[in-house]
Amino acid sequence: MLLIFDLFGGFTDMLRDLVSIYNFSLKYKYNFTIRNASSRAVENHEIYSSYSVDNLFNLQSFKSNKYYIDYCSITDDMNDSNTYDFYRNKVEGKLWKDRNFLREEEIINSINVNYKKYVIIGGSFWYYTNLHNMEQICSVFKTLIPNDRIINELTKNIINKHYNCIHYRYEHDWIPNLKNWGVPYIVPPIDELIDNLPFKNKHPIYICTNGIEKLHSLHLLYRKLETYDNILYKKKNDLNYDENGYLDLIIIVNCEEFYGNSISGFTQLSAVLKNSFNFYNKMDYFNKYNIITNS
Repeated sequence: MLLIFDLFGGFTDMLRDLVSIYNFSLKYKYNFTIRNASSRAVENHEIYSSYSVDNLFNLQSFKSNKYYIDYCSITDDMNDSNTYDFYRNKVEGKLWKDRNFLREEEIINSINVNYKKYVIIGGSFWYYTNLHNMEQICSVFKTLIPNDRIINELTKNIINKHYNCIHYRYEHDWIPNLKNWGVPYIVPPIDELIDNLPFKNKHPIYICTNGIEKLHSLHLLYRKLETYDNILYKKKNDLNYDENGYLDLIIIVNCEEFYGNSISGFTQLSAVLKNSFNFYNKMDYFNKYNIITNS
């Protein structure tokens, strides 16, 4: 039996998927392959589509795992009679129990009872397993090789000097959930962060965010971007939202000091990678920029 997985969600969620896949396959001795990853446009990162995983990662990344098999090696053999689509049944609700996620043992029973050669598990697998933590995610991240397009963009954005980093989250897609959870969403203008974060050294600051060019028009940057000599940012490119996230994460790894928003999985991952748990949304000074209570 071979399990067919997809990586789904934001970049950190896809890494959670990957760690869960590795752990699950090792625990139960299943061969597996990885078919697709999520793809989101920079212009609207709330809309998800899928593309082949090799658009995000070099497939060599997975080959050190003894249970991994390339997806392209099985596609000609797959057919309706030898393939069970666990993912479709899950999405249609046939595998849900009292509207709750399946437990791990229920997943095992569901895929084993069908006696099929191939089982499509799909994405968001990390919801169904509790076999990982952020340290494991960081360990797996360090084994990954980016797609060549991401590497090419990295060479264009190499920073040949000491720099600090801010992961800046301002998009409104979080607001409904944060309101339900009663969690503040702190969104200061970038100038306020630069002027008030207690960085140890006055290095230039790489701003890790999406669409930095439009922040002045949103009143989140006091002046036009090109007038700042202390702000570093990635060049505009043809990468999608999560490919740019991957690029940002590589750049963050090499910074001197890091601050981010603790609500973000991307910040949490960056903080563990840097062993730097500095979160601007937990600093009292910035509480006045809670856009949930002020909206």
